[in-house]
Amino acid sequence: MMFSEPIQTAYDLNFRLFGFDVRTNPFFFVLPVLFGRNLIENQNPGLALIVIAIVFWISILVHELGHTFAFRHYRIDSWIWLYWMGGLAIPGSGSRSNRMFSSFGSGYGRSLNPNQQIVVSLAGPMAGFLLAGVFCLIGVSLGAKVGWFTIIPYLVFPEADSVGMSLLQLALKTGVTINVILNLFNLLPIYPLDGGQIARQFMIKSDPWNGIRKSLILSIFVAIGAALLTYKMSGGNQFGAFYFGFMAYTNFQMLQNNQ
Repeated sequence: MMFSEPIQTAYDLNFRLFGFDVRTNPFFFVLPVLFGRNLIENQNPGLALIVIAIVFWISILVHELGHTFAFRHYRIDSWIWLYWMGGLAIPGSGSRSNRMFSSFGSGYGRSLNPNQQIVVSLAGPMAGFLLAGVFCLIGVSLGAKVGWFTIIPYLVFPEADSVGMSLLQLALKTGVTINVILNLFNLLPIYPLDGGQIARQFMIKSDPWNGIRKSLILSIFVAIGAALLTYKMSGGNQFGAFYFGFMAYTNFQMLQNNQ
């Protein structure tokens, strides 16, 4: 299932960063290849996709580091797993988890109270928005102008005079765009995304008996709306609709089991 721990493979990339174990499944890079094609302009397609994949990997890693540092603040060990649906910040150590966790969010140990869980959930998106700001500042320092598509910022560069500069501009534009868009989507109140985790904790605080059920109902309706919206905005691209549609279905199953 999407919301359970992915299967380890012999090809996973393993390392430690800031004292956290990090594992990257090679299928993680399917997502940036799927989405990255729309971001390529005049660059060599092969080199451009590599740049986009690296920026995507860094962006999801930074998001998960936000969660793991928040866990550390509450004296809970955690580690990171990047796989084909995004990333996981997993309480525990090594390769074992304590509970269910999200596809692009965080998991919680039972020792966290609702307010602490909200902080852990917010830490990932905040780290992502901060990274978007860093990409934006670097771009502006190199002569880029900042434009806005409603609430989504984007960088506009003058024409590049070399292949290297063109790829650097692509990296910076991609970094701003994906960190803003992915983290905004991640704050939608769809369980188990971070926004869904936050909504659930607020509902549990206000209604301990029915909070989980109410959060699942909210999650189902928002997921259906997100599926329709992403399908329309992407010009018929089915991946976003499938992603959120599957979340709606999974939350419906959880609601049935919660009766």
